[in-house]
Amino acid sequence: MAKKTDKREFSSPGEVGNQATALPGDLEDWLGHQTYSQLSFLLLDIYRRHPELIPDKAARDKSAKTNATLLLRNIREKVSELSNGPNSIDEDDYDISPDFESLAKMMEEALPLGVADELLDILAGLFETIMGQMFFYNHNDIPVEILPCYEVAVKLLRVSSMTMGQKLFWAIEQTVAEVQSFQEVLDDYILKEEHPKEAWSEAADLLLERLENDKGPTRDFNYERGKFGNFAIIALTRSGRDDEIIPLCEREAVQVLEYNRLVDLHLAAGRLDDAKKWIAIGVEDTRYTLRGVAHWLLESWLKILTDEKDWPRVVVHWVCEFAETLSTDDYLKLKAAAKKIKRWPEIQGLIMEYLSSGTLPWQMDGWNLPGPDKFEWPRDNRRFQRQFPASDILIALAIVEDNPDEVIRLHDDLSKNGMHCNDKLESKIAETLKELAPEKALAIWKRLAEEKIENNWIGDVMDAKPYLKKAGQLMANLKRKTEWRGYLKKLRSDNRHRHRMEDLLNSL
Repeated sequence: MAKKTDKREFSSPGEVGNQATALPGDLEDWLGHQTYSQLSFLLLDIYRRHPELIPDKAARDKSAKTNATLLLRNIREKVSELSNGPNSIDEDDYDISPDFESLAKMMEEALPLGVADELLDILAGLFETIMGQMFFYNHNDIPVEILPCYEVAVKLLRVSSMTMGQKLFWAIEQTVAEVQSFQEVLDDYILKEEHPKEAWSEAADLLLERLENDKGPTRDFNYERGKFGNFAIIALTRSGRDDEIIPLCEREAVQVLEYNRLVDLHLAAGRLDDAKKWIAIGVEDTRYTLRGVAHWLLESWLKILTDEKDWPRVVVHWVCEFAETLSTDDYLKLKAAAKKIKRWPEIQGLIMEYLSSGTLPWQMDGWNLPGPDKFEWPRDNRRFQRQFPASDILIALAIVEDNPDEVIRLHDDLSKNGMHCNDKLESKIAETLKELAPEKALAIWKRLAEEKIENNWIGDVMDAKPYLKKAGQLMANLKRKTEWRGYLKKLRSDNRHRHRMEDLLNSL
């Protein structure tokens, strides 16, 4: 008959399967004190935790399969819980972080069980929900908390039955799908670890097939497709298939307007003629649909001209830019370029004539530079159609050129027709004229303030404050404080019914 069990150990056989037992130093003596049932449970627990120790192969395989099935079921339940997000009924749930770490630990436990492929499929599905999780929870910690899942994904890839190329493609798919910095560990696996050329070549084929089968919209920029294309270029480069890169980029440029990447490749290789050709095609193709792409291509065009020191063409570029944008910044860049070829006075005259009449500079008799290429100036640019003369732009340029007399003349012409510039430019005009024509400056600032008060929309009364402060400061400089106080008193009386009027006047 077995001896009585040591009270420090099992009190019932059931405890053996529920917890890891700390065996005493004298193992043989301790085992001799256990009952048959207790020893059976202990052995079963060992086999459950280490099925590879089961002597019978069939039983060993069955045990491993059972353990894998149970663990997969638990993992799927956990993933379902994480995918569903917080309980929408209980608002407090939104402040609870999703428990990705416990999921990663469960997957770590399943690593030796031969279910890596199934677990990778489960993870791919979970990763698709991560952006949704960002909106569900009231914190931005998810990128940090989900990191263990990406780390375990790399471990699963190492023991997966997939080919090396398929593993690379799986990791790339997850990287492309994420727009946050969740997947640095996958980037390291893809780009920093050593993979044989054959693996990269297989990954390149899968990526090219992915691009070929993409049924998304064509003739439109696609951020995700662009990332797949970038990885395809990497895969082709690392597999030694460089001759396929340019044809791929040309197809992508035409299909989804990825001109930037193609031009960059030509520029990096010093193929300037090819770069110029695709800049022209790209600008024509994206001018109205993707203005950001067209702008980037024109910047590349300007860099080529500058590197080649083709200053006349640089001037033409800036003439086109200014004619399109009518911005003072582009005017100053045009001025700097024209001075390089000592043609600024004549170019400036043509610009002023353009702003007065609307006739493009290169269509005038005084134009002695090459005409713009077709891609540099559109035939029909409705977005930038303007009324001429462009008095507001002429005034803005007179301010830039520090010509207050011209500012007065142009502003007077505009005022005679009952017209004004926008508030920002009107205030700049007043700032320019406060020394030369203080009465005009005062009249502008007072009018701007009174218009804000008259409108009396939310915030408009207080919007009058900066104009009144400028007018008050100018009156003080002119030693007309008594007159200014009288103006404010009348303003208070005339607008006593205006909302927040007292707040405005008391703040001055």
